[in-house]
Amino acid sequence: MLRLRASGWTMKHVTAASIAQAKSVVCNCCGHRVLGRFASEVEENDGLLSWHPGQRICVDCVKGGC
Repeated sequence: MLRLRASGWTMKHVTAASIAQAKSVVCNCCGHRVLGRFASEVEENDGLLSWHPGQRICVDCVKGGC
């Protein structure tokens, strides 16, 4: 099924994929794409030597000590 867009017609799966990509981030540790709510941003006061402030790390890597 097609949806009308300002630039023309697009497929629903293309629209859904772009929404999913916008809501997710790439983990700086494992490289997997995870939803933004399952990733945390490294802050200055975390005391992590392997990561720089501003990098995003998924919950599994935080628990696993990546």
